[in-house]
Amino acid sequence: MPGISQRFTRTSVLIALLAAVVLLSGCAAAAEKTEFAGPDWSRGIRVGTSHINNRPSILWDSASGNAVISYLTNTEQGWRIQIARVNAQAEVSAATLPFPMRAPTRQQMVGGGQDTLHLFWLDSPSGQRPGLYHARAKTDATPLDEPVRISGDASDVTGYCTFRAADGALDVLWADVSGGNPQMVHARLADSGEILIAPHALGIAGADPYAAVDNNGTVHLAWHLGQAMGAEKILYATLDPASLQVSEPTVMASFPMGTGLALYPPEIALETGWVYVIWSLEQRGGGLTPGTAETQYQAFPIGQPQRHSGGPVYLPALAKPEYQAASGAFNYAHLYPLASRDGGAVVLRSPSDYVYMPYAVPGQRDEAALFVASSMALPRRTGKVQIAFALLDDGRVKGYEVAVRTLSGSLRPAAAVDDEGAFHVACLGVGGFGTYEVLYASTSPAVRAVLNRMTGADVMALLLGKTWSAASALSFFPMLVIWLFLPFAWLVGFYLVRPDADLTTRTGRVGLIVAIVLYLFSKLFMLPAFLWYAPFLDVVPPRYEWVVLFGFPALLLGVGILAMRAYIRRSERKVVMFAFGIFAATDAILSLIFYMPNAMGG
Repeated sequence: MPGISQRFTRTSVLIALLAAVVLLSGCAAAAEKTEFAGPDWSRGIRVGTSHINNRPSILWDSASGNAVISYLTNTEQGWRIQIARVNAQAEVSAATLPFPMRAPTRQQMVGGGQDTLHLFWLDSPSGQRPGLYHARAKTDATPLDEPVRISGDASDVTGYCTFRAADGALDVLWADVSGGNPQMVHARLADSGEILIAPHALGIAGADPYAAVDNNGTVHLAWHLGQAMGAEKILYATLDPASLQVSEPTVMASFPMGTGLALYPPEIALETGWVYVIWSLEQRGGGLTPGTAETQYQAFPIGQPQRHSGGPVYLPALAKPEYQAASGAFNYAHLYPLASRDGGAVVLRSPSDYVYMPYAVPGQRDEAALFVASSMALPRRTGKVQIAFALLDDGRVKGYEVAVRTLSGSLRPAAAVDDEGAFHVACLGVGGFGTYEVLYASTSPAVRAVLNRMTGADVMALLLGKTWSAASALSFFPMLVIWLFLPFAWLVGFYLVRPDADLTTRTGRVGLIVAIVLYLFSKLFMLPAFLWYAPFLDVVPPRYEWVVLFGFPALLLGVGILAMRAYIRRSERKVVMFAFGIFAATDAILSLIFYMPNAMGG
């Protein structure tokens, strides 16, 4: 017996180790890849962790063929800027810049010449109001100089933007409230970091300026300005980069700012011949009142801001809409159409009630692109905020596609376009309190080929995740009472009338069939919404959803029947109650394992 004992001990240890690996993996390992989103998009990957709800910055480095992402993170040494590079094989390399910071926010990154990055951020050293800081580094995060407070020691900066209006120079525009009302201040830097034009006021009152330069060199400006009684105005003008004179501002919109209403400042998207001024308003909820958010736009032909018109950016609340073939200035092949052939907007039956955090893709092309965070859901599921992009064409919203979709939601998109017209997107994935995953996704064919390919690591991560979810799903055993009450009540009554009936008799077989039918009725018709939590619904096209909705329950039913048949063939006592119990236990446990993780995750 010692050999058997030793084998039993070794087997027990092996099982315990495997169980520990599974449990620890399920607990600790967040998915390295996001869910499948739109058909033109790669799955997203995590490139790092941020500890502030600020938009990351991303640019395309043509020389290396890499996407470069920067974001704020809180390290053991304090707050720092992290630089991550993602190549065409979706391989990530990251490094931390050593610049000391106290309470940084609103970091931005701008490409410079010769593998150089310009980094900007707001910070407020002890005893000072927030100021605008600038430093340079190589794309591998090697510092080139020390940070400089370019806004001056006495400044109180609330927002800023950068733009290139001249070769080898970088213009910076910020709003300073040190004098009370926000005033816009301008400075010009060389790519070497030298100050070419010292900070000077433009004589324009406004907050959170945004600038975009078109292909003709015209600088388009947008900003907002507070009014009496808490109202806000969205304004537009142009800036002459030579004389630094601002044109007469045009009011794009005016609205009251009520309690709990937050403004996401205006941005500008450019299309050949058109300008779009875009902003968002978020009505934050409280108590039992849900919040809402709406993105607005005003469009006009270039040079004619007085002809502006527009309205809300309505997007469907669908995480997996019925896409149609499409093409345009970027490398997409599918869109959900939002404009009819006659130019009018498509009427949506269930538009999203949360569309905000707009990001206008820089540059001017035959179409303009806008990324937003929008609430969306799979059918019968709880909605989550995810990343979508909308195409703007001829002053209207042409269509949209889901870009990034995670299990917990995603926020704060930023995007760059490469030389082939592919999008490269960085955003935040919702993590724990004060912690956000920095995610990257792309429409680049090379990146899609890598990230959308199922590898052995993906399968293992999926199995470990399902194992952990299944353990949680089994806690929903009380649901079995609803499914099993009718069939077991039937079997109790059946045995009271025919106590001698078993599966060798026609009466026993009829009793078993009736019990199975009652079980299926309780499972599928008393709780019909349960069907919509089927696995794999997020990866099949909408037109084939019915195959999963009805095919997967049929598959589980077949497995249950096979288990029951195995009992009937091998058992000498062919008891109706035992046969039904084996069938119901197999089907019910598998249903909980496969369906409840989706029900719990919304």
